[in-house]
Amino acid sequence: MKSKIDFNEALKDSPTFRSVLDDEENDIEHLEQKIERVLKMCTTAVDSGKEYVKNNSAFATSLWDLQRHFKDDRTSHSALEKVIHCLQEMNKFHTILLDQASRTVLKNLTSFIKSEIKEVKDYKNLFLKVSENLDGALQKNAQVNKNKPTDVQETENYLSATKSCFQHTALDYVNILTMLQAKKKPEILSTLLSYVQACSTYYHQGSDLCEDFDPYFKVLADDICTMRSDCATLEKTMQNRHASVTNFDQGHTEGYLFKRTSKGFKTWNRRWFYIAGNQLLYRKRNGEESPTVMEEDLSICTVRLANECDRRFCFESCQNYQVCPSGYETHPELSKPIIVKGSKVQPCFISLLFKSPCDSHSLPGTQKPDGHKTSLPPLESGLDSGRRKENTKVKVLNS
Repeated sequence: MKSKIDFNEALKDSPTFRSVLDDEENDIEHLEQKIERVLKMCTTAVDSGKEYVKNNSAFATSLWDLQRHFKDDRTSHSALEKVIHCLQEMNKFHTILLDQASRTVLKNLTSFIKSEIKEVKDYKNLFLKVSENLDGALQKNAQVNKNKPTDVQETENYLSATKSCFQHTALDYVNILTMLQAKKKPEILSTLLSYVQACSTYYHQGSDLCEDFDPYFKVLADDICTMRSDCATLEKTMQNRHASVTNFDQGHTEGYLFKRTSKGFKTWNRRWFYIAGNQLLYRKRNGEESPTVMEEDLSICTVRLANECDRRFCFESCQNYQVCPSGYETHPELSKPIIVKGSKVQPCFISLLFKSPCDSHSLPGTQKPDGHKTSLPPLESGLDSGRRKENTKVKVLNS
């Protein structure tokens, strides 16, 4: 590589030297502006990348939270764990890439500006100062009185020293300019090469990671196809959901009843009743985990119609009777004894509790198709064969 500035022209301080010098200085100033823009954009890219890594890390954290939702599904739980691990590894690789960008592009180019270009600027100021001193010495030497030999000798000596200083300074300045122009290409290219190599490493790491996970990803893709097929099958099955309304059987051991409170305004509340362990229990539809025991032992409990109540389909459960009443034959649903001794509860009592008023066999007190009201004797009429204990509990219910 050859210097663009001729040393002889520099020593002569010719207009050609000054013209080439201005071109070199403008070129270096332009280079500095472009490098500063590169640094600014690279800083923005690194900051954006760090923000991306931060958000991606938060995204992975949210996926860990999502994984807990599938704690009972081992397949989905394991699949999410592997996918999240893959994403986190990629995020680590991205962090390394951003660190390489900071250590190569930002660090090297910033150092190039602060060391090389700043040195040229500082030497330029020195060169201009020495050049002004030379101009002053030349001006003084031209103006000295020729009739004063002492002044002439002093002026010539000062001019000779100043000129020698200028020439040495000019040659040093040319050297710095030339070396900067020679260094800028390898410095910038080596910096960018290091960054591109870091990018290549980043992509190779990502590729190797994906290759390691590729067999599992293929298995997961097959599992997803199976899941979608199961979803399609389930959807076809669910298309017949409305047929369940026609074929629905409430059963005889659980259902909703209206229960009248024993305190306050004695309001009617709808509760879910069921029979378990020879006990009658109930609970709210929502917000109540533990059931409430209404009848401790159904083997010593009977029911009777609540004819004095204004509501339809009402009956009372009565506890602590000595003997069990007999069944009635006047109503198809009440043709069996209500209470039996032992742990089993007869179907009649269960049917009375949970038979819907809309069924084919209406409860006592309902209307017949001809408009006449059916009147059945109270269920407790069988109590004539026994006696009632003290503190009898009476609970009124409505089905």
